[in-house]
Amino acid sequence: MHSSTNRQRQQSIPLIESLPEVSKVGGTINGLTVYFKEDFNIITKLVDALRLEGVQIVSISLVKPTLDDVFIHYTGRGFGEVSQETNTTGHSH
Repeated sequence: MHSSTNRQRQQSIPLIESLPEVSKVGGTINGLTVYFKEDFNIITKLVDALRLEGVQIVSISLVKPTLDDVFIHYTGRGFGEVSQETNTTGHSH
């Protein structure tokens, strides 16, 4: 999600995090990344809540997580980190 100013983005985070469907909010250079369970009604709720707060939304992109994203979520590290550990020590930790 891209909003018009960095200040608006930062002020939007607590509001977005308060929605029960949202599991995580992360800031990026260009906007915010909002992680949510596969309930696409959240997009409508999110847009409505931000509009009520006067936040101007420039764009919204919907992206499904990659296999690597899921792996990192559950293990805390990427595929490359796991294979490097295996190569270095002969076994994984």
